[in-house]
Order: sequence, then C-alpha cells, then structure tokens
Amino acid sequence: MSQCDVCQKPASQVKNPRYKAADFHEIVRRGFLPDEIALQKMAGGTDIEQTASIWKNQALSSTHGWLLCSECATRANQFRPPMGKTRSIWLFVSIGLVLLVIFAIAGWIAALPKSKALSIRGTLSADGLITSMAVSSDASQLATGSSEGGLSFFNVADRKETAFIEEAHDLNITAVAYAPDGSLLASASVDNFIKLWPAGTKTSTQTLKGHTLAIKTLAFSPDGSLLASAGVDQVIMVWNMPSGELAFTLKGHQSDINDLAFSPDGSLLVSASSDGTVKGWDVASRTEKFSQSGHQIWVFAAAFSADGKFLATADGKGVVKLWNPKNGEIIRTLTAHASRINALAFSPQSDLLVTGGEDGFTKIWQVSNWELKSTLETYGEEVFPIHSLSFAQDGSTLFAGNSYDVKIWNLASLP
Repeated sequence: MSQCDVCQKPASQVKNPRYKAADFHEIVRRGFLPDEIALQKMAGGTDIEQTASIWKNQALSSTHGWLLCSECATRANQFRPPMGKTRSIWLFVSIGLVLLVIFAIAGWIAALPKSKALSIRGTLSADGLITSMAVSSDASQLATGSSEGGLSFFNVADRKETAFIEEAHDLNITAVAYAPDGSLLASASVDNFIKLWPAGTKTSTQTLKGHTLAIKTLAFSPDGSLLASAGVDQVIMVWNMPSGELAFTLKGHQSDINDLAFSPDGSLLVSASSDGTVKGWDVASRTEKFSQSGHQIWVFAAAFSADGKFLATADGKGVVKLWNPKNGEIIRTLTAHASRINALAFSPQSDLLVTGGEDGFTKIWQVSNWELKSTLETYGEEVFPIHSLSFAQDGSTLFAGNSYDVKIWNLASLP
C-alpha cells in the first residue's frame, strides 16, 4: 500500500503528485522536516544538510521522486525555495538565447528565394483514388488509373471525362503510359497483367502476361516500338509493339524495380530499384551497361532530359542524383524534399526539372544552375503525396497527380 514518504500515512490519504529531487532537497534544507523525524527516517543523517543530501540521492535513484499526503504537501509548499539570483540569471539568459534563435530562423526564412505564384489552369478528378497518370504527347488526352482497378480518360482542353472503365483490371492499377503517337494506352496492375487500350475505345485489345508479381512501372521507347515493364518480381520485360510479343527480359536487380526510363534516342533503358541501385541497359545488345549505388537507399524515380545530357534519379530520403548517362557518373546531388520523391520530369526544352514528393510539394528546378525556381503547394493542411508528373510538349503546362486529383499548372508566368 502506498504511503506518504514523510509521515507514513496510508494510501487513502496520499493524493499529491511526487516532488522533483531538487525541490525536495531545498524543502528539507529550509526546515520542512524536524531533525528527529528526518534522522529517524533516514537513519544516518547527522544534521539537516546531510539529511537533505541523503533524501536527494534517494529521490534521484527513484523513478517517481517523493510522494506526499495532502497535509505534508501543504507544509512543503510553504517551504518551496524562492527563485534565487542564479536561477533568475539563468532564466534571463535562456530567454535571450531562445529569442536569438527565433530571430536567426526568421532571418534565414526571409533570405530564402521567393517563389512566384503560378496559376492553375484546371483540376481533374477521377472515380476512386488515383494511383497513376499519363498524358498523351500532344497533351490533348489524359488517363488515370485507380486503386479499384478503374481507368478514367479526359479531354484536357475542357477538362471533361470522356470515358470510364470501371473494371479495367481486377486490382489496383499501378502504372499507365501513352504510346508516343497517342494511339495506344498501356495499363499495369497488381494483378500482374498489362493491358493495351487503343485510343478512343473502352475495350482492351491485348493482355500481356509474363510477370509473376505486381507490376509497378511502364515505359514506351521514344519511337513506340517497345514497351518496358517491371515491378516486384525484379525482372524487366521488354515487349514488341504493337504486336505485344515478349522481345527480351533483363535481370540483375535484387529488389523491386520502381521506375523505368528510356533515353531520348532509345538506345539506353534505365531502371531504378529498391535495392539502392540505378542500372543502365544497352537496348541493342540487351546487356547491362552500368550499375551505380550512389543513393544507397531505395530509388523510386528516374527521368532523362530531352537533350539526353542528364539522367535524374530520386530516392526515399528526398535526394536527387544527376548522372552522366554515357558513363553513369554522378554530376550533382540535390537535397530536394524532406522525404521520399515519387516522380521526376524534365521539361521538353530541358531547362527545368520537376520533382514530386511524398510531402505534397511539387518543386521546379532551373537546370542551368540547379537552383530551386518555384515550389507549388496546393493542398493546404492535408498532405497529398505527388505520384505523377508530366509536361505538355511546349513546356507551358505541367500536370501533377496525387491520390485525389490532377492539377494542371500554367508555367507561362514562371520567371
């Protein structure tokens, strides 16, 4: 049964919280306990000062401090030590330091580059949670895949949904991609299948089978003759288009493959994996050209600049690596987001790089100096991770997809 640490009253009368060791040391020193009680209780103290030290040491060794009944607590409160000069000085010093830190942070924030507000041309909302997005090369059509296996098609000009296929796949659609000429849409799913959808139709003409686990990414070659797919089974499958025949497979990763990207000339295919590596594959010889582990953590996104000078990859810590595609050497590293980056896109003119993060931000970087040009935040207090990014061919429009909608940004006002 709990007892007061001073008078030993039973638990039913113990109502007060425990005191900190330092407070109780001062309370004892200032005469709260009569000598005889303290000496008898502590069995070793010869005076108030020594008794106080013993009490303090015992309190420090206890996880709860000292427990007092209501009567003893009332008496103890009368002896609580006033704030001395030393404590007062330390308080004022602490307050001063806090103010200095606040002013320093305020100055740092004020010095950050200001982002010019960009206008939103429109917002597209689909049925169900959006898991993937693709835009046709002429930016006239947009498609989204949903967590329920549905496909939605939109006319970008008037932002109206033109078609909805409720059961395009049996499970979550993880990736969608338009062929370069816009004649075909490919969709991939957790159901391990790829389906091909001719533009303007609601019927799949082919189902490509080969993957044994969920597919996570799709990429068409620049000329549209090949479609690459990869995912959880760690195998890259490359299919002939439009026949849908399997051309070849590439193996080498030790974990999920999260993204694929063809170089602008179609000679190189890059894969980004959760094993922390970025691999470059020579398409003609079907061999591994390079394998780099510069990220040393899961790599989630990859993109080539349109001029072929840069390869960008992004990881789970919000870091972007810029590579020389010819030899796989790192050119620059950007700390772009506070957490995982899900999507990357270069502008068609190769002057901008856009990053989309789990933090809900879309950031625009100037390629000439790799400085942050603008930060787009559109979702208020609730954070919706960005999972897809795409540019219109003239570079004036940016599409950014999250789980609930697709924002269409007007970049004409970008300084």
